[in-house]
Amino acid sequence: MQRKRSLARCTDSNVERNSFQFVREIFLCSSEFPEAYLMFHFVLFCFVELQPTFTAEPPQPFTVLEGNNITLEWSYDLGGGSFRRIELREITSSPTILILEVDAKGQIAFLDNDYTGRLQVNVTATQSSIKILGAKRTDSKDYTFDIFQLGSPTTTSRVTILVQCKYKSRSV
Repeated sequence: MQRKRSLARCTDSNVERNSFQFVREIFLCSSEFPEAYLMFHFVLFCFVELQPTFTAEPPQPFTVLEGNNITLEWSYDLGGGSFRRIELREITSSPTILILEVDAKGQIAFLDNDYTGRLQVNVTATQSSIKILGAKRTDSKDYTFDIFQLGSPTTTSRVTILVQCKYKSRSV
């Protein structure tokens, strides 16, 4: 009975628990209980399979001429799951600034006032497109695009936007 109780303790998981801690616990239990070894490989496979991954990201750095539009596009594989929310953050300052939050239905849940009327967003289960209209030199910053998925770690893509100054030629 003691052995069965210990094995159950080893396999008891909570989706909010750190996955590395959980895998480490199963690995330690597998050395004491050989039947846990097979389960360890299955759990490890599930963690790898469910981890969202980016299949396409914006170029690094993303360079645009002042006044032109910035179109950032990401494609991703959510491993059969769905996202809980997506965020775009400006990370040049500390603390970071939330610019955009999109909920699980693909609707804008939050938009920073500085981007009102300047942002066009299209989010689906496999790709996202964010267009910033009329690039300003103040848009030259580092940003993160984060995908939050229930039961998985946050998946992050970093992009640097460089807005080049648009000089007007003058006759002398």
